[in-house]
Amino acid sequence: MRIYKNCQEAISEITRDLAEMGTEVKIKTMQDKIVEENDDFVTKEIQAYSFCILDTSDKDNICHNLEWCQEEFNERISKDRINPGLAWKLREEVWKPFLHFSMNPFTKVFEERFAYTYSERLNNQIAEVIKILQNDHGSRQAVIPIYSKDIDNRERGGKARIPCSMFYQLQIRDGKVDIIYTMRSCDLFTHARNDIWMACELRDFIAKALKLPSGKMFMFISSLHGYKKDMRGVF
Repeated sequence: MRIYKNCQEAISEITRDLAEMGTEVKIKTMQDKIVEENDDFVTKEIQAYSFCILDTSDKDNICHNLEWCQEEFNERISKDRINPGLAWKLREEVWKPFLHFSMNPFTKVFEERFAYTYSERLNNQIAEVIKILQNDHGSRQAVIPIYSKDIDNRERGGKARIPCSMFYQLQIRDGKVDIIYTMRSCDLFTHARNDIWMACELRDFIAKALKLPSGKMFMFISSLHGYKKDMRGVF
């Protein structure tokens, strides 16, 4: 596991690692898009990449779009199941291609929606995790799953978008709240900076509810990758 002193060092070193150690992979799909004939999506990848950031107080400095991060996080922790919400409009160039007309499972009305949102997946789980940690500071069970086998397994193969995140796990160690974030897939150049920010912000939110300081951030990524379109000069 790589250990970084802060977020900016992490991004710099992770980018170097991918450029130097990544291997080429040709993929068929990117989320719900067929890209196998598109040379822009030839992929450079490191498998099973893990790291720890000791001090994340500089997390605001690494965001692709801090305003989007803040608005998206507020939607994620809402008690409502928000889809599509408004935060996506702050990164419209990234998110608009993934909006599709589908049935709202709660209202039974067809409307423009994302295949999923973190607001829907996180719903009520944060409060449950806070209770677990309040009752047991040594707990290893404060897990927030994002990937759902009942929903996502049937959508694989480009049928619909499925979460890149598998789960968040919170632990209290040395009197501080740590977060362990596990991903099946992470696009370094489009999403990783925001993924790190979101994990740290979630930890900070839970730590505040527990009246404890924030600790470390750990991350495990099964496929850390970048696309050729974002890595000109590296391929």
